[in-house]
Parts: sequence; C-alpha cells; structure tokens
Amino acid sequence: MKLSSKLVLVILGMSATSAFAQSTPNCTSISSHASYQLPLTTDQVNSINQDQQNQFPSVSVLEGPTSSYNCHNYAWVKSTGGSTFWLNTPGDDAFWTDGSYVSTTYSSGTSDVRISYQGDHTAVTTYGSNEAISKWGAWGLYRHQITYVPAGYLPGNPKSYYKRNTPAIAGNDVCGGVTFSVPNTPPGNSVSWSSSNTGGLSINSSSGSATRVGSFEGYVTLTATFSGSCPHGPATKLVKVGSPSLIKTINGVVAGTTPVLAGNMYNLSATSNTVGSTTFSYNNYSGTGNMTIDLYSPSSPNTQMYVYSSSTSGSRHVRVNATNSCGSYYEDFVFYIAGGFLMAVYPNPVQNELTIEAQAVETAVESLVLISEQTGQIAKEATVKDLKQDNKLQGDKILLNVADLPRGTYYLQLITKEKTDHPRERIRLLLQ
Repeated sequence: MKLSSKLVLVILGMSATSAFAQSTPNCTSISSHASYQLPLTTDQVNSINQDQQNQFPSVSVLEGPTSSYNCHNYAWVKSTGGSTFWLNTPGDDAFWTDGSYVSTTYSSGTSDVRISYQGDHTAVTTYGSNEAISKWGAWGLYRHQITYVPAGYLPGNPKSYYKRNTPAIAGNDVCGGVTFSVPNTPPGNSVSWSSSNTGGLSINSSSGSATRVGSFEGYVTLTATFSGSCPHGPATKLVKVGSPSLIKTINGVVAGTTPVLAGNMYNLSATSNTVGSTTFSYNNYSGTGNMTIDLYSPSSPNTQMYVYSSSTSGSRHVRVNATNSCGSYYEDFVFYIAGGFLMAVYPNPVQNELTIEAQAVETAVESLVLISEQTGQIAKEATVKDLKQDNKLQGDKILLNVADLPRGTYYLQLITKEKTDHPRERIRLLLQ
C-alpha cells in the first residue's frame, strides 16, 4: 500500500520557511531541520480523507490532515508538549544520538516508546496491544496497529525502539550509609543533593554520600538538582531508611493479590534494595474458606507454596518478614481461589502505573478509590466509565496512573455496582 500520488505532490509543492530555535531535551539544535509548510487546501484535505478511507479504513482518526507538522515532530516534540512544525530528516536522529533517548525493546502494551521505522517514519506506542499513534506526512494523526501503515514505511519491516533517557537517581535504600549518583546526568550539568528530612537522612550536597541519622525509621525523598548550560528539571527518589525494604514476586513477577488454582505450586521470592545482610522468613498466618496451603523452606528468601487440591474457596495471607541490623519489616502476599470477587494488584510497591485485575470489571465495578493512610482521605478516584473513555480499561484490567500522588502508603478499594453491607476488600499499596 502506498500514499496517494496527490499527497506526494502536496509535499513537494510546499514552500519551507525558517523556523524559530528548536532543540532536543539535551539541547542539541534541530533548527536547521525545522520548517513551516504551506497549508492544505480544502480539496487536498478532502482528497486525503478519501484516500485514507480507501486504503486504511481501520485506523482511528485523532486529527484530520494538516501540513503544520509531520510524524517526526509529533513523536519527538508535539507528543511531549512541544510546538508544531515540520521536522525534516535527519533532524530527528539528534534525539537519540545526543542521549536524549536511548535504545530499548518493546513489549506489547508498553506506552510512550518511540518507534523509528526504516522507511523514514516515527510513531509513539500506546497502552493498547501492539498499538501506536503517528502522523502520516500531511495526512492525519492516527491510532493504528504498529504494522498497519503505508508499505513505504516498512521496507522489510525493520524498526528501532527508543525511550526517554530521563535522569534517574541510582542508589540503594539506607540502613547505614549509601552513596547516590545519577549515571545519566545530562551533558554539561553538575548535580547538587538534598534530603527532605535531614533529621532522618543526611546527604552531602556535592558527593551524594548519605547516612542514616540515629535510629530513624521511615521514608525520605532525595532530590538531585541539575545546573548547567542545558537546564533540566530535578530528579527525585523515595528512599526507605532503617529496616529493609521488601520486594515480593510470585513466579518471577512482582504482584499483590493473586488468584491461584487448587493443586498448583507457586514460587515465592523476597528481595531487598537495602544495603547489608537481610534475612527473610515466611509465615502462613490467616485465611478464609477452606483454602489450605503448605510452605516449603519458610526461612529462605525463596520458597514454594502448594495449594491443596481439596481447596475450593477462600483466601490465604502469607506474611514475609525481612530483617537486618536496623530492624524488621513485613508485607503480605494475598492469594485467593479463582472465582471469587477479589483483586490482583501489581506492582506493589509502585512508582508510576498500577495494574488492577478483577472479574467482570466493566459490568460489576462502578469506581475505584485510593485512600491515603496518612490522612484517611480519598487521594484519587476514578469511575470505570472514565477509565474506559481514556483507554485505561482493557478487558478486566485497569491501568491507573499514580505518578501524580505523593509518595507513601495508600489503600485501594473497588466500589461495586451491587450494594452490600459486607466490607469491600482493601489492598495496601506503597508508592515509592
């Protein structure tokens, strides 16, 4: 499939004008590759729309034909809040050659990944399965399957993938002392450090060397502030100070509340980001219904859990304790026999996006709320209707953005359409 010859003539007939200064996030100038084009006529717009309907009827049209910007501008500039203009090749190369973006791999459903097609085209992935959004020359802005594009964009189907190289703080949680750094500090920038609670965690402003103060126990936010000729916003990291942090996985996947099947074996694992020796222990301590389990090697970081074949209903909590020289910390695995209305929530702890799975979400659930443990108030609420409109509901899976919430502990609760006096299950979440 090819773009219509009329569109090619439109592009060739455009007159370019000098654009104002443009640059990558790492301040590499792309001004020499930026231009403005003559606007499309009504006849040209109508012709493009007809060609799109004839050649690509399955795309979702997000914006109609326009010559004000192209695919490169949308992917690298406009989609991140920048201005619109025509970005000519090879100007888009600078976004990865100067380190603003770095090479990555793509898994279906991973959003905000840039796809560079060999056929001089760029797209941005969405939460949808193998789905992207891109601008097709002077044609419209479309949501489409990644390979559902003009054949000229995919000669032999090779593609490269890139993600934003956002400055990030590296360093472990703190029991004694840890030195923090920003391995991908933007070129030409220096870093200064600060702690949100100097009474709990002190940090050297220039070296990044941090030390626990006294017997402080809790969370502290570290901030790396950048200064240099190319300005960048600060980077932050929530650090656990004192007793060890805890990361739980089930069959190698970070998860919270998890459905299980009778007669099956599950691999449970606990690790910590806290420097120093940490020991772990598991305890099968509470449950409902007739669900019965066995734990093997409960004093090891890795254990196996067997669900008895006679189990038909109910749930079990498995508590895992982590202990180091600064103290102990615990969290619960929650398992339930598939078939009940309970949630699977992951990852937990979470940074930016939370995945929530429950049976018959669209028909049974009205909304969800996140309640702050610190204030007891609702910190975030979303209806299933709004989530569906925002493309955050995929089957029985909800994608909830929590990046805008203060770091700390929250409780997630689903509000079902069926009114009942029975308390709803709450899932304890840690935002870090």
